[in-house]
Amino acid sequence: MLLCVSVSLLAACSASPGRQSLQPDVGDQNGWQTYTNAKYHFTIQYPSDWQVLELPTTEYLTATDQVWFVSETLPQPQTDSRADIVLIFTREDHSPDWESKYFDDYLSEPLWLGDVKVKRISGVNKESRLPEIVILAEIGDYYLQALPNHGAASLEYFDQVISSMRFVQAEATPPPPSATSIRGSLDEKTIVFEGIGFTYPSSLAEGATAKTIPAYIDPSGFMYDDLPEHVRFDFSIPYTTQDPFAGLQPSWIPWLRHQNPAGPEIQPLIFIFPTAAYAEINPLAGERIEALKILLDDNAVLTGGELPVLPTFNSAQDLRGQAKPLAFQVGRGLRFITRYSQGVAPVVNPGVFYTFQGLTEDGSLYVAVFFPLYVSVLPNQIQVEDWDAFNQSYLEYMTDIATRIEMLEPGNFEPDLECLDALVRSMTIDTSSLTR
Repeated sequence: MLLCVSVSLLAACSASPGRQSLQPDVGDQNGWQTYTNAKYHFTIQYPSDWQVLELPTTEYLTATDQVWFVSETLPQPQTDSRADIVLIFTREDHSPDWESKYFDDYLSEPLWLGDVKVKRISGVNKESRLPEIVILAEIGDYYLQALPNHGAASLEYFDQVISSMRFVQAEATPPPPSATSIRGSLDEKTIVFEGIGFTYPSSLAEGATAKTIPAYIDPSGFMYDDLPEHVRFDFSIPYTTQDPFAGLQPSWIPWLRHQNPAGPEIQPLIFIFPTAAYAEINPLAGERIEALKILLDDNAVLTGGELPVLPTFNSAQDLRGQAKPLAFQVGRGLRFITRYSQGVAPVVNPGVFYTFQGLTEDGSLYVAVFFPLYVSVLPNQIQVEDWDAFNQSYLEYMTDIATRIEMLEPGNFEPDLECLDALVRSMTIDTSSLTR
């Protein structure tokens, strides 16, 4: 890939007096061809002897599509190093300070493409040690990253090609069938992706995104980490936290970050796994799917032993509470509060989390919901002074914590457990649309 870093993108703005437009550097655009992209609602001009290639992106989870402008004939292009100008579209925004993070010396200029404000960054990339030029913009639900290759044609024509780009309003245009749809009032939002939908209050999350995650097979052969292709929902939450653990943190926190890196923030997730594919590549997952079926079919007492959780954790489930059966519109499962740890560790906020583990009625899909919790009876910082005494009384300590959590009302948790239960109950899944 031409640019080896993630980027932050500016929102589109209204035109203002005195703005600076991106100006062509060479010649004029007489006789150029016009390329129109209906999906992302823009037009752009390019030299008549160039060709345009539309390519789905598979290298990066955050990238959606690419458009290449190529000055030579490439019947079967194999690498984007052959492209002169590349447009990359992504759904994932990033922090606004990435310039200083990824560039040693750079110039950041606000510019205009018609009525859309963009950002033009030029500088030396810290990782590649090469000069980079990047145009960044927001287009509706997507973000644009435009950059030239390092060839002469790329640099000569880049500003001229990009300066011709114009965006059109597309409120009346329906999204493509596979796109994420988010709708709702100020109090409630609904997200639908690939036949999966649910409703959540605005107070729970500022927003939600969804994507299809490719299958993962651990290259070391440790199959318990293997995951099939699945759907994942990510949330932007207002109750983020700074780490209270200072190196002594339950393993689920770095696990969540690995799934959804967000600096010091801990973000909730929803996974939808195909059960047959999961069990085929991951024996432990198969065992836990069967264990959940038994619990649901037998109406077993949900106290005492370990409760099934997927994805798997490389640590032990050392706390359980508030367990109860919970049904959603096309299935049922268990919801409970739990924690995972690799050793003796105090229980502090947000070290426990809400999870729902469920199956669709036909058993074809596994639903896993995770939300970190703040609990009224737990401290926000580790408060152990005598570690020897803490180790000796650890079992009694954990029993006391579990008892206190079990006795709490739903409103003693943040988010409220009833709010999270309502999200699960609202879930709809069209299993016929999820071909795996």
